[in-house]
Amino acid sequence: MHQNQWIAALKELEEEHGTTVPSSVPKEWEATDFSYDLLNFSEGEESKEGSWTSGKTPDGEGEFGYVKEPQSYGGKQELKPAPSYMHGTPPKKKEKSGNFK
Repeated sequence: MHQNQWIAALKELEEEHGTTVPSSVPKEWEATDFSYDLLNFSEGEESKEGSWTSGKTPDGEGEFGYVKEPQSYGGKQELKPAPSYMHGTPPKKKEKSGNFK
């Protein structure tokens, strides 16, 4: 689904039900050190220009922030391929030569 479709769907849901956020997750599970920060792992800094990087949050519980050069949390993850019914693209296999198949 395209992000503009998500935006349209969220607006429609919020008009009918109010702000849609996962409220069933206990607050103590939240990673509060960076829960309102945009962690920029992309090239460039265009993303810092959005309303989501500064100012009061819609829930009134914090301030948005922008982290230009964030540190990753946790180690490198080895994920299993997605189940075939998800139509995921399987990871490329690395040959002994170091090339990918």
